[in-house]
Amino acid sequence: MAPRIGLYFPYVHIRDAAWVKATALYWPALARVAGADHPVHDSDTVRALADGLDFIRQLSPGPAAEAIPPHFISVIREHHAELHRYFGVSPDDIDESEPQRSAVAARKPLRAPRGGLAAA
Repeated sequence: MAPRIGLYFPYVHIRDAAWVKATALYWPALARVAGADHPVHDSDTVRALADGLDFIRQLSPGPAAEAIPPHFISVIREHHAELHRYFGVSPDDIDESEPQRSAVAARKPLRAPRGGLAAA
């Protein structure tokens, strides 16, 4: 079983030293999502917990961001008729050459749905 790690989200900068100290009493580690080169403004307490105890871990969003486009594209292919009817999106709008930028290169702006989407 993978160790349970707390997630500090949606922010990157931990501002409350008392809060992070209390968190260290309950969690074996705390992760925040930020690229390795993303600048963080940590207090001395947060730096001590991150560097000295490996309590705070910085996780790159890259692997998750790279895993999403294939699933997103399959949803568009599977539900293209309904998506096209409500939003003008079709399988032809898929640009698989630049998945890190966007899974869909929309040729026309998205419109608000008329009457809402049907329940799946």
